[in-house]
Amino acid sequence: MRTESLLDESKSLAAEVKDFRLGLEISVIQAFADKIVGLLKVRDPLCEAVHLGPMQLLAHSLGGMAGEVTRRAMGRRPVSKPAAGA
Repeated sequence: MRTESLLDESKSLAAEVKDFRLGLEISVIQAFADKIVGLLKVRDPLCEAVHLGPMQLLAHSLGGMAGEVTRRAMGRRPVSKPAAGA
């Protein structure tokens, strides 16, 4: 799936951003996108729900933020190498 490969390519973006709040926002959006792509792999969007409910949005938001806060607190660098010229 092409979207999934693009999503995997963008995994290091939150870590490359120096601004803490922007990094958190990126990691939350990444968590939402990962979940939705996973749903699209197993569900037909024309006849089955592929949206996230309020509790799922909350859970994935907290998970994305916790992962990014932990990564920054531990001082770990990006998961992959930044793109050339970045």
